[in-house]
Amino acid sequence: MKCKANVLAIALVVVAAGMVSAVGAEKITFYASPDALGAALEAAFEAEHGDVLDYIGGPWCRKLKAEQEAGDIVADVIYGAEPIFYEELMLDGVLYEYTSPEAVNLAEEYQWDKSYYTIADLRYIGIVYNANLVGESWLPTTIDGLNDALWYQMTTVADATQCSSAFAMAGAMVYPDLDFSFFEAASANGALLSDRAGKLPSMVASGEAVLGLGPHDAVVRLQNKAKKEGTESPVNIAWPSDGVYVIPRPIAIVADGERSADATAIAEAFVDFVLSEAGQKLAVQKGGFMPARTGVAGPSLVPTDVELIETDWNWVLENSETIRDQFTQIMYGE
Repeated sequence: MKCKANVLAIALVVVAAGMVSAVGAEKITFYASPDALGAALEAAFEAEHGDVLDYIGGPWCRKLKAEQEAGDIVADVIYGAEPIFYEELMLDGVLYEYTSPEAVNLAEEYQWDKSYYTIADLRYIGIVYNANLVGESWLPTTIDGLNDALWYQMTTVADATQCSSAFAMAGAMVYPDLDFSFFEAASANGALLSDRAGKLPSMVASGEAVLGLGPHDAVVRLQNKAKKEGTESPVNIAWPSDGVYVIPRPIAIVADGERSADATAIAEAFVDFVLSEAGQKLAVQKGGFMPARTGVAGPSLVPTDVELIETDWNWVLENSETIRDQFTQIMYGE
């Protein structure tokens, strides 16, 4: 009897192994940034679901747009960027309709009436500065203070023509009346352009610019990296008294009529995980982002009492061509 029991046990293990192998054969690809967050999400999700994810990072928005133009999108799930990018994809029929059961746990202001994408986390825009080059007593206290003559040719802004998040920043800043006075003053003051919003704090860290208007999350990541290496990052962020712009970062599943039901189920489960408490904590710890979910603490760098400036993203979408054209004319003189 003992021998038969052992044989049965071995047979069950073999069958179970075969089932795991079969499930593992179904994989999906997800695009996200930054790499530390993407890798952490992949590891955490696969710890429960097996080898089911392929992660691709870097400037994935450009990659996706190129794939869309070629008619061959590789991604199954996309995570990051900003709302207008997703609105345009939705209008193009690129996104798959899915409402995660985890969405009810998001802060009320981010429970948007959308069934093709969900707000996953947030980036706040503040005054990024090099603490080795700018003393706190010299820091501008308002956004327009960046354009003071004191900082001539020493500031940087993200290029709205090159980066989705940078475009969202520009859209938020000119809402609601297409007021480009900040950019006009920045251009006159010799501001440098950063080709990506997330790269702007690195420009400030290097001393290429000493101040800039940029996202808090990249500052958090630079500080965390320095701490891990036993050093101290020169980059910090100050919160303007006239308010802090909020850029929501969505997550969505790409529509694909050829994707199997099993693969689609994995994509849905992954979206659920990103919006779960565990996924939101990773967004904070590895990405430096503010969670969209209630009950999860944000990075210590972000005060709990910052005054947030919300934006009507439908308005930005409606005025997107004007925003891009005006930004190009002002910052490039074209």
